[in-house]
This record gives sequence, C-alpha cells and structure tokens, in this order.
Amino acid sequence: MGKLGNRFCAFAFLLLVSFAGEGSAEQGCGDGYVPTTTPTGVQCMPIPGLYRSGAGPEPAESTVYDGYGAFAFDAKGLKVGVSDPDELIGSEWRAKRSAIKSCKSNGGNDCKVIAVFKNECAVSMIGAVDSSGGDVTVYIGKGATISEAKDDAQKRCEGSGSPMCEAAYADCVERWRQ
Repeated sequence: MGKLGNRFCAFAFLLLVSFAGEGSAEQGCGDGYVPTTTPTGVQCMPIPGLYRSGAGPEPAESTVYDGYGAFAFDAKGLKVGVSDPDELIGSEWRAKRSAIKSCKSNGGNDCKVIAVFKNECAVSMIGAVDSSGGDVTVYIGKGATISEAKDDAQKRCEGSGSPMCEAAYADCVERWRQ
C-alpha cells in the first residue's frame, strides 16, 4: 500500500472512531425505545413489536388504565372546579384532588367534590335547587359524549323546576395505555 492508501486507511479509521460513540434516539431514549407520556412524566418505553421476531425477549405488555375526572363546588362562593383536562388521571383520589385545586384557584374557599366520572363525559350545570330560584346548586350529567352528558344535566336541572340552567364545565376522560 502506498502513501495514499495509508492516508485513506487512517482517515477511515478516524471516521469510524469518531462515530463509534454511544448513540441515543430522539429525546434521550436509547435504541429500541421511544418517549412516552405517562401520568408521572415522559418515560422511555420499548418500541412496540420491535422484539417480536423471536430473536429477543418479549417486551412487557402495555397496561390499560381507566381515566378519571371530577368536579368540585363551593356552594357559598358559587365557585366550580374541574380536574385538569390536560392531564391523564388514573385514580379517583387524584381526580378529586385536582378538582378541589381548580375550585380553589377559581376563588372557592369551601370546595367539595360533587362528582367523579370514569371513562365517560360529564357536564356540570348551574341551576336553582327548586322553582323559587333562591338557592343555587350544580347538576351533573354523564354520557358517552359531551352532548349526551349535557342533555342528562339539562334534564336533571329542569326536572328540579329550576328557572335557570347554565352549563359550567364539560370534560371527557377515557382509558389510556402506558
């Protein structure tokens, strides 16, 4: 091999060494993993089906979680709160805590959970306790869609004889995978 061949081999070796470092995929996940949003943050999870060729171990099956939501109400301050609709909530107590936090951030002082819903839609509707219109309360409707939940809340509110029924919050929660 001449000088040119030796220089080419040295150059190729340097290229190989410089790119032989440990690689990682996007967002800090290693090879064979993808970033996945979970209730506790973003975690690196195995790419589904990557190891199904029989050459490697079977990845753990993903877990299906029920989705939860909740509404809270301060009857004295007339403040309503809803669990965070942008968060995947996988337990009833977290949904309740989120709704109370929302109610308090809306100015409520004596917030109480008035409804919890699981894998469905719910609508809170403000209306009067009865036809006198003196005391205000919240009616909750549930259904497979927001429209069905609103219709359910409307029927409950109008069924009480309330002269006024106004939708306050709507939310849908569904099952999710991790």
